[in-house]
Amino acid sequence: MPKRKEGVYEKILDAAKKEFLSKGFRDASLRVIAREADTSTSSIYTRFKDKQGLFDAIIQPVGDEYIEMFTKIQEQFWQMESYDDYDYMLEYSENGQKMLLNYIYEHFDEFQLLLCQADEAQKDRFMNTLIDIETKGSLEYLDVMQPKQRVDEEFMHIVNTAFFNGFFEIVHHKMDREKAYQYITRLRAFYNAGYATVYDAEF
Repeated sequence: MPKRKEGVYEKILDAAKKEFLSKGFRDASLRVIAREADTSTSSIYTRFKDKQGLFDAIIQPVGDEYIEMFTKIQEQFWQMESYDDYDYMLEYSENGQKMLLNYIYEHFDEFQLLLCQADEAQKDRFMNTLIDIETKGSLEYLDVMQPKQRVDEEFMHIVNTAFFNGFFEIVHHKMDREKAYQYITRLRAFYNAGYATVYDAEF
């Protein structure tokens, strides 16, 4: 079996990312990608099986790592001594979202592809995973804090769906990082005020 050339895999990914961003998944050409990567279409098929496999190789590692980071932030919150302090929760949440925001801007092209060009099933899997994690954490937090009004899972899921859709508008609108920070700060203030009103909480 012939030995694969070193660096070709990475060159294909770089060329593919540019082609997908420029033309979209449907119109992207494996021939163009192969030419830009200085290789053949057969070497692309050997490494990635097909165009979908190549696209997935670009977006999936980033999406998976983002979900892993988000899960870790949630888990570490419950290990803190002050997890039942409402102001601490707001500060911790803000810091966590800054970390996630920075990660997006370190991999902005990949998030453009994931959120703007992936098929609906791929986008839904990514978004619903985040929403489910956040909803589970929100309900657990409510169990600890015991607000006056109880909120059911369906309502929380809907609210979190709206939040994440709003959060990822930074990608859809191609905001620069500074503008995104300002936008997310306002979005957080909006939702925090809404939570306090709906729950009528006395923390």
